[in-house]
Amino acid sequence: MNSAPSAAASQSSSRIGKRKAPNACVRCRTRKIKCTGRHPCEKCVARDVPCIFEEKEKRVVVTQGFIDSLRSNVGGSGSGAPDASAVPYTSPAPDDASPSFSSSLRSPVQSISYNAVRGSLMTHSPARSSLHSGLERQGQPPARTTTEGGDADHGLTNTLVDSIPQVRVRGNGQHRYLGHSSTLSFSRRVRNMIQSSDKIVGPRDATLVRDDMTYSIKWPALNLRLDDIDLPPLDFAEYLTSTVTFYAGPLYDLYDKAAFLRRLRAYYGSVASKQPEEPGLWHIQMLLVFALGRAILAREHFKCGPAGTTYFLRALDALPDTHRLYEDPVLSIEILCLLTLFMQAIDAGQEAYGYIGQALRIAIAHGLNRGSEAESVGVIASQHRYKLWWTVYIIDRRACALMGSPSGIHDEDVFLPEPLLDGVSESDFALAMHVKISSLLGGILDIIYGTKNQGRGKFIQGVQVILANLAETSQMLAERLPIETQRPVDTLSRVAATLHLLSHQCIILAVRPVLYSLLSLKLNSSRPLQLPDTINALLRMCVESAFNVLKIIFALKSQNLSDMFLPYDLDAIFSAAFVLILVDIITPATDLLWDLQRVFSYLDEFITREIVSADSLKADLQELLDLHAKLQEREAQRGEQTDDVPRVNDSIAQEQPQDQDQGEQDMIWSWMMNDDGDLRGIHPDTIQSVIDGLNVESMDLPDFDVQYNYNIWGAHST
Repeated sequence: MNSAPSAAASQSSSRIGKRKAPNACVRCRTRKIKCTGRHPCEKCVARDVPCIFEEKEKRVVVTQGFIDSLRSNVGGSGSGAPDASAVPYTSPAPDDASPSFSSSLRSPVQSISYNAVRGSLMTHSPARSSLHSGLERQGQPPARTTTEGGDADHGLTNTLVDSIPQVRVRGNGQHRYLGHSSTLSFSRRVRNMIQSSDKIVGPRDATLVRDDMTYSIKWPALNLRLDDIDLPPLDFAEYLTSTVTFYAGPLYDLYDKAAFLRRLRAYYGSVASKQPEEPGLWHIQMLLVFALGRAILAREHFKCGPAGTTYFLRALDALPDTHRLYEDPVLSIEILCLLTLFMQAIDAGQEAYGYIGQALRIAIAHGLNRGSEAESVGVIASQHRYKLWWTVYIIDRRACALMGSPSGIHDEDVFLPEPLLDGVSESDFALAMHVKISSLLGGILDIIYGTKNQGRGKFIQGVQVILANLAETSQMLAERLPIETQRPVDTLSRVAATLHLLSHQCIILAVRPVLYSLLSLKLNSSRPLQLPDTINALLRMCVESAFNVLKIIFALKSQNLSDMFLPYDLDAIFSAAFVLILVDIITPATDLLWDLQRVFSYLDEFITREIVSADSLKADLQELLDLHAKLQEREAQRGEQTDDVPRVNDSIAQEQPQDQDQGEQDMIWSWMMNDDGDLRGIHPDTIQSVIDGLNVESMDLPDFDVQYNYNIWGAHST
């Protein structure tokens, strides 16, 4: 009867005796055989050999306060401690009894050294956008090596992506960079690590890898003829070049003007000597510069398109395949940027989006988003490549916004530092501000208009950061590049106006989903909307930006500075007028406080200049006004409005609906009645009140009859 328990006990004892030893002697570990772990072990006793156990490092668990004190001592100035960032990180040795690296703890000094090195690397790593920096300020916890409860960072750090990949391959006479996920890049970095080890004899292998075409394919020649097209004389060609350079100004860097003029004079010299150059990529760029220059000077389009269309079509017809573009990446990027702008001018937004996307990929493939070494390409060329990258970045963001597409590259994938805003010249500040606003535009596209289902708290947090950065940007613009629209002399800066317009358009773009949701509630509700203060502040912020857009546009028109080439001014005035009408539908104003007829007059000028897109924009505005009038008639029939005469097409004041909250009305519209007509940035208190009020509770609208499973921006609630 007792045999079974005895056998079970014996079997249990046997299993205990066969457990894996917590440690192994040197001989057993070397021969990879099982060791009993006792000293001496049975294997060594049986073979009558010395049994040696290596002494294991003792592990201790320390408090977070102890780690913080060590970190401060290492990083403190004048402490005499060595610089932690100079201490190389080495992976911890695996546990003798277990092949798992995750079971071993770093010592405090090792952890601090590694974190310092990683922090040093991240300082020179991808430039953090304002959005991501703001998210960190909003409470994202920093990485910690240990926790207060004694939990340890197990040392599983992806050191492969801690630094910028420097593996380049050379093919077709040009360099291109390989990222972390590339198998060839991984292979090269592994070999470099091994060959640079002290235990390996021999020189370190170079990082440059040949990557020529595997097959000897004969690529077609460039299809470009210049002998049958009327080119401008040299002096006018130089004038067109200067026109494009002046028009782009500090906001873009489309080409190196000095280098372009040298090539231009050399080409005209070869034509004069009856020995013209063989057409190449640069000649396509020359035609595009001529096309843009002619279109900018003419300030109007024709039935066949903008002035300069002949040059544009010849350049477009000769545009080579992708392989040829990769032969000279910098020149090809310049060409694609010029091509994109002209495509925008002829209302070919889809094609423009495609061409700037191609330029972006070429730039990434050749490392422009990582920077160019001045010693290899020269200081001037390096500076041009730096500005050319940000030009591609800016144009891509605008093209994505116009198409309603996500941004082509995320800010965390850009390894270049953003241009400085402080202590720089006015032109450098303009480029830096253009980059900053474009970065915020990308955040709006990805967070507010992104289709990814995000947690509501995270989404609202992102919106808060975007608005906070827009407020900061507005203040910086007002200080460094102010606009005085009421001065009679022609002193308005076109560069400053462009930046202010883009900043206000970002605010409008951020608030538009709110307007869409409120309109839906308005149309499905039998009662006037009673809006919470946060929503009222949002609407006022949107109205202020839209009103400022109109002021800038009208000031530009009065000084003959309206952009008749690119569609950005048209898009700005249309979006501003549209949201003003929309807010008036949601919460009607007592009076028409903005000049609607002046907007139509502005659009009519574009229409008379044969800019076809202006006609459709005007038609859309007129249709929205007609719908507004019908909505007013419906409300009047319901007895919610005492005045039966529609007001939308004139400036006749109407009575406020009896149950409309006058405080709400004043908050959104009445400030415009005392406006002096001059331009100003959004008042910081307005944006701050919106930021402070944006939380999960304030986004719920319980007073409305219609409820949706979406938050106010249209993102899913989770």
